[in-house]
Amino acid sequence: MNTDHFRKKLEVELDTLETELKTVGVLGADGSWSAKESDLNLDSADINVLASAEENFENNSAILGTLEKRYRQVKAALERISENKYGLCKVCGEPIEAKRLEANPAAETCEKDMR
Repeated sequence: MNTDHFRKKLEVELDTLETELKTVGVLGADGSWSAKESDLNLDSADINVLASAEENFENNSAILGTLEKRYRQVKAALERISENKYGLCKVCGEPIEAKRLEANPAAETCEKDMR
């Protein structure tokens, strides 16, 4: 298997995910992401502005959750490449189908063991 091909695909996706994460979140010292909060002056903002800021924060949180999940999957796939474990199903240990890896380079299971 040409892991260099998949490493490149995963690295490009990781860069894209990091860029997108930075638009809605902030990376903490512990390596976890948290949604960006509004930089409003809460003491002087009117109720409509506060409601809008709250809605924006909730949207950022939802987007952040999805992006962070994929970010972790991509990082784990890159780790599997460096450990020479890439392309093997985590359930049965058999090789993951090439077409599945092309569609999702971070796949952890073969088609038979998809959940």
